[in-house]
Amino acid sequence: MSIKTRQASRYDLDAILLLFKETIETVNARDYSFEQIRVWSNGAYKKDSWLRKIGEHFFIVAELDDDIAGFGSITKEGLLDFLYVSKNHQRIGVATTIYAQIESYARKHHLQKISSDASVTAKPFFEKQGFEVIQQQQVIIEGVELMNYNMAKHLFEK
Repeated sequence: MSIKTRQASRYDLDAILLLFKETIETVNARDYSFEQIRVWSNGAYKKDSWLRKIGEHFFIVAELDDDIAGFGSITKEGLLDFLYVSKNHQRIGVATTIYAQIESYARKHHLQKISSDASVTAKPFFEKQGFEVIQQQQVIIEGVELMNYNMAKHLFEK
């Protein structure tokens, strides 16, 4: 079983959105309420925003047996915007593989740090990658409050 990564394209959009929605509804459901999950997963319906991000970010997908098992993205400024793994491919190295590619991109582009707004669910993974919590924050989506963590990892000494 080999995890392969490649640049995402607009043709991956439907698979990415399905994975995004299913992962939130299953994996993140243990840490967030039904209402929080509902408004968060509604982000899957903002297709124009997703297409823009696929085009502008370093946005990759991880594949296992020709299925998209996860995806991740980072902006040119160092914001790790997405890191999601399919509910069917948890804890087998998909997130680690995606993150390694993202950090490699950041180092190659001489970014001083990578920052992310990590969910309660993802916080332990980010800590294992060397991220530190900057602050706990409350985010409002469609009038519903969700907690997450602004986290950062410094790549180069200043």
